[in-house]
Amino acid sequence: MSMVTEDTDRWLVSARANGELLASRAVVPGLELQLLGRVEGYTAAELESWLLSLAQAVRDNVGGTPPGDPVPPMLREALGGLLFSRAELWTRGDPPCAIALVGTPDRIGFGWVGEASVEVYRDGARDGSEWVSIRDAQGREARAWCGSPRHDVRVELAWSPGPGDELVRLEAHWSVASPADSAREPAAADDRPASAPSQPPTASLEDAPLDTDSPSSGVARWLAQHLKW
Repeated sequence: MSMVTEDTDRWLVSARANGELLASRAVVPGLELQLLGRVEGYTAAELESWLLSLAQAVRDNVGGTPPGDPVPPMLREALGGLLFSRAELWTRGDPPCAIALVGTPDRIGFGWVGEASVEVYRDGARDGSEWVSIRDAQGREARAWCGSPRHDVRVELAWSPGPGDELVRLEAHWSVASPADSAREPAAADDRPASAPSQPPTASLEDAPLDTDSPSSGVARWLAQHLKW
């Protein structure tokens, strides 16, 4: 099974798996969320509806980047929402792997929640930048890579749906803008992510009112109220 998507600015995403793979996806301007794997108790339509609700809540409620934070705000908040979803909603069976991609004029980023192996290549060479850890109020952790949009970037992710299953391989490619596009964009702050701040701002994920009959409506309303800098 293979899948190719291209919607989030210049990110091109493809996934390969031997056999059937359920991949749910949602896109809003500048942000793409993907979920690899099945979640017991949820249909594909419900998963996509929830991802879209989360993506829209993030887009509508994030502000500017706090000083010293290398992570684009949409990526940080999207990973916080995916951490919450994986821990509080998608709890049956083997946990899925959740992915977030962002593209802005001055920063791009890739992050994931789950047990996966990830490598990043920039302009064809392996990138040695350290991952940024994104933690929520309960200490749950996601990982992120961020960089300048003025380089060709390839991200390779390998993830196993469960014990004994063959690996699912996902690739995300970012292509440099054309000269005309670059002339319209502001200069990038830098090419590599700085060290993560000691206490990065995160949305509180405690005491969320869960609506088990309709998670994409109940939790999205809570996220829309709390995902603010």
